[in-house]
Amino acid sequence: MSPARIAITPGEPAGIGPDVCLQICQQAWPCELIFIADPDLLQRRAEKLGLSIDIQLADLSQASHEHIPGKMLVSALPRSALPSTRYRPRTKKHYQRGWYRLFGAYRVFC
Repeated sequence: MSPARIAITPGEPAGIGPDVCLQICQQAWPCELIFIADPDLLQRRAEKLGLSIDIQLADLSQASHEHIPGKMLVSALPRSALPSTRYRPRTKKHYQRGWYRLFGAYRVFC
């Protein structure tokens, strides 16, 4: 039986999530880790942190295998899969009026 395949999203691109994901990839794991993120962003962050990591696009049609330290499998989302930026607050008055409370995850798409 092949090991479990786990999908991980790093969250806010400007936050600590991408850094944590890069650190996770430096260790061996008994499952396959697939990161759903922008590979270019992860590569830039790895260079900034001084980490040597091999970022590859994940082939989900293949059987899963255990994670190899120093290797990162990424499933990149096309831009068309992201919600339109029209749902984000545009001005300071939107924040002041509590507009963001209607769409709690607005920062992901700003």
